[in-house]
Amino acid sequence: MRQSPLAIAVASASLVAMQSGHAADITVSNPASCEADLRQAIADVDSSAGEMVIIDPSACPEITLTSAIVVPDQPFILSAPVGADGRPLVTITASSGTTFGLFDLQDTTDHGGDIVASVNARIPVIFSGLELTGASNNGPGGAIYASNHAVILDKSVVSNNTAVGSGGGIAVRGDLCLEGTEISGNTVTQSVEESVDGDVVTAVGGGAAVRGNVSLAPVLPEDSGIGLAGVGSTCLSENSALLTNVSPEFAQAAGSLAGLPDTVEVIPSKITGNTVSVDVALSHLTNPGASEFFAFGGGLAAMADGVPREDSVLSGFFTPCASSLGADSTPAGSNCLLALASSIDANAVTMVINDDLPVAVPLGR
Repeated sequence: MRQSPLAIAVASASLVAMQSGHAADITVSNPASCEADLRQAIADVDSSAGEMVIIDPSACPEITLTSAIVVPDQPFILSAPVGADGRPLVTITASSGTTFGLFDLQDTTDHGGDIVASVNARIPVIFSGLELTGASNNGPGGAIYASNHAVILDKSVVSNNTAVGSGGGIAVRGDLCLEGTEISGNTVTQSVEESVDGDVVTAVGGGAAVRGNVSLAPVLPEDSGIGLAGVGSTCLSENSALLTNVSPEFAQAAGSLAGLPDTVEVIPSKITGNTVSVDVALSHLTNPGASEFFAFGGGLAAMADGVPREDSVLSGFFTPCASSLGADSTPAGSNCLLALASSIDANAVTMVINDDLPVAVPLGR
């Protein structure tokens, strides 16, 4: 990634500002070992003390992963300064020809099927100032897969990733907040699960698939007075409902990421140019006549456990909850979409069923 002198100057100033506020932050800054240092920094960071992992764009503008970064049971903040245009200067991508998602965020705690306990224990992870691109996962979540997490993307881009089954760019069982973030050019293809009666063919959420709440908002000047009701002024605010399970130091570090470069007035959030693609041959199914086919949410599919697919929040169809993301106001197991000055457009769903059987068979739904 070629950087202009102005972008480098702005990024350097931003990096100094980040570090001055958090003396204990871990900085990834050795060009010879960017990937190894990133993995070690995420493993070592003490998020409860307010530490962040910061990537220096002048040293590590592009980090190519040779395998997924797997993080069990750990909140963390991964950030890099943005350029003068508010766009990321650091790219994280996957090695060519590999099949894994970039980040695998795990919750290994057994919540005993208690939805309320699970929601109250969601693990916050923040990505700020990053472009996550070029991964091809043979499971859900091209760039990010997260189980029982509250994932916040700030001034970031998730682009040109692929996944199977759900979430071409991002798959989250939990909450997703996009602030000044773009999700574009991602694709999810179908998964086929065998059942007693017939196979279930599913592809949902070309850009993102979420089992929980979703919010989209631009990054605005800090004195704008505009925010997300019930979430805090932003998802990064110290009073954010998404940060109720963290230490005050973690919340303070998250809040330090908010705001804009002096050279831009707003950074919008948008979900655009993503695709859900199903292309299946009937001869590959165990019982085509009883099989079910689901393909929806070209840009976004937001679902909650126990909520029928037809009642899900889909790209272009906003079904806001009566309340917002406030931890005390949204019932566990419900889902909602908050969209403030953001766009979801130009996404697509395609389904091709190839009837290659010798005798025509009526299909399921």
